[in-house]
Amino acid sequence: MLKYFWLVLVLLGMVVVGLWWGIKNSQWPSILFTPSSVSPATVVPLPEEGKQPYALTLEKLQPIQVDSKSYRFAWVKIDDLQRLQLYPNFTNKKAAKNLMENNRCRFLVNGGFYDKDFHPLGWFYNEGQVLSLPQTNRLLNGFLSLNATQEVLITDLPPQGMVKWGLQSGPLLIMEGQKLTLKIRDDEYKRRMIGAINQNGELFFLSITDDTSLNSGPLLANLPGLVAAISHAIDEKFTSALNLDGGSASAFLTDKIQIEETSIIGSFFCEQ
Repeated sequence: MLKYFWLVLVLLGMVVVGLWWGIKNSQWPSILFTPSSVSPATVVPLPEEGKQPYALTLEKLQPIQVDSKSYRFAWVKIDDLQRLQLYPNFTNKKAAKNLMENNRCRFLVNGGFYDKDFHPLGWFYNEGQVLSLPQTNRLLNGFLSLNATQEVLITDLPPQGMVKWGLQSGPLLIMEGQKLTLKIRDDEYKRRMIGAINQNGELFFLSITDDTSLNSGPLLANLPGLVAAISHAIDEKFTSALNLDGGSASAFLTDKIQIEETSIIGSFFCEQ
């Protein structure tokens, strides 16, 4: 009986060794894991004759040239200030497209600046509450507000009396019809958003980008002259203008133009 037991063990050992040798010298692993066995990536055709949505949006912006430099811009005039609201997004941190849909905005543009903790920089007033007090800041030296008599204002001091909404931002670009001279340390080429008021007290919002990129734009120091040139190009007379947050934390959305943020926008204007 013991003889048969040892015979079975020997036979099993031979089988195991044979299997090991066959696997070692076969091509199974290389066949199973060769790159050619991976399914090819799905190719998605680009929309509208091969042009990306990014390029299509850029083409919808109006070209303008100032001092031999080319830019593109979009603008919206707010026809009814009662339909315009200012909302915070510091806590919710939602995407601009979601904010536009949730608040039924016909037009949306970002508001002012915020710090690393997502608190508004400077004065921010919304729905009867002061979310942040005014601060003295050489860069954020302007205030955009709507008062109780439906008058929109851009001022260099916090507004007095009853206001419906308002924020602090900057720098101021145009005051009393005159473009201002700016000297900015560490100036950068970035996409810009601007609030402007014409001689009739009507509010406009502008978006300015580079001629070839939605993610770049003019220097801050060049903005006053550029905004004045746009004012002339659209046959308006801007008496005051204020820079809003720009760069990656800026958005400008209409039914035709979709300039989206790549960083959270802290607040936003919504025309409902």
